Amino acid sequence: MADTIDGLFEDYPGVDRRSCRLLGPTALITQGLMGVLVISSLIYKRHRETPKRPWRIWLFDVSKQVIGQLVVHGVNVLISHVVAHAAEGNACVLYFLNILVDTTIGVGVIYFFLHILTWLLSEKCQLKGFESGQYGSPPSFSSWARQAAVYVVSLLSMKLLAVALFAVWPGTFKMGEWLLSFLGESDAVQVIFTMGLFPIMMNILPVSYTQRQEAEIVKNWPKNKRRCYNFCVLLYYWHPTPSWEEWVYFGFCTCTSAESEIKLRALYRELLDRCTFEEFCAAFEASSIIALFDRHGFTSQRKNFHNLEDILSGSPHMYKSVWKLKQFVMNKDMWLSPSVYVDYGFMNCRTSDEFAELKALYKLLFELECKTSFDPVELHNAAIKGKILQYASRLLKFKKGQKKLYARLMRNPYPLPEY
Repeated sequence: MADTIDGLFEDYPGVDRRSCRLLGPTALITQGLMGVLVISSLIYKRHRETPKRPWRIWLFDVSKQVIGQLVVHGVNVLISHVVAHAAEGNACVLYFLNILVDTTIGVGVIYFFLHILTWLLSEKCQLKGFESGQYGSPPSFSSWARQAAVYVVSLLSMKLLAVALFAVWPGTFKMGEWLLSFLGESDAVQVIFTMGLFPIMMNILPVSYTQRQEAEIVKNWPKNKRRCYNFCVLLYYWHPTPSWEEWVYFGFCTCTSAESEIKLRALYRELLDRCTFEEFCAAFEASSIIALFDRHGFTSQRKNFHNLEDILSGSPHMYKSVWKLKQFVMNKDMWLSPSVYVDYGFMNCRTSDEFAELKALYKLLFELECKTSFDPVELHNAAIKGKILQYASRLLKFKKGQKKLYARLMRNPYPLPEY
């Protein structure tokens, strides 16, 4: 193979075969700047992320990417240096070809290996902790380590196939020489382009173009289909929080703890692995996601989430105002909907202090959801009967004089007279 490569390098004298040093001063500075750029971009992305993943989850996700990129970069440098030394060729050409393969056909190869390995370990071997992005509750380092190992194995498998491609088709070196001939013989220019500019071009520009195309397509979709799309994208990273409308629309408002939110996210991801996006959108529009869960064999799992059926049987078109109340009290800057304003007595508040006190009381009730018999649906039923204070008094002890205040604040127009 070395003789073949050596002969091919002779054809394009425009690139100095010995000039490019991937571990020289210029290369090390370029790699250092690239590292700073990558870390800075990840931190900026974290800053713009909505909703933000918890720091530990974000660090787990990002560290897998960083470790993977370090492994690929190290292997690329090793392959380029070893082959170029053996053939007395130009290491920049080989590094350029490695990046070209990694960012094109390599992406599909990585996805294939990652999907197959995860399926074998999770489904066939019934091992836990290998599903990407699922770290358990609380997030477990062992789950992160297992996922990182699978990711690294997938990357190394892709690199083995890349080496095989170079061996089977040595014409790739000739193509690389021709593509880089415009750089001339400057060591610095070759290194900066192949280790800095070219990786940026191949990683950022295609993603940016794809995202713009995607945004153009999605903005013309019906409102509820856009909601489904946003929800599916979000599930890849995390789950909805009270600041997102999807927190109510997809039933996360029924969860009583962070752990149950993580479990519901995992259940949705399993469902989306078995149904099509169009099928999911149709079920959401028809308020029949519960039926979709059942149709794909998740009846027992979804029944573990108390009140999930209550909200999904009407969402996104109609659901109890108590879920909007929960979203309001769990979110510092949430807009108060008219139904909550009337149903739960906020219209009776005369001062901002009374408003804040009533909000704090409802928040305290929802915080008791996983500790006591408090049930949001029962609170809603009490509101419809005009008996919010009576229901709250069963769960909370009011100080002297408070009951009189809350009797006024918790009044509402219910029960409505029957016509």
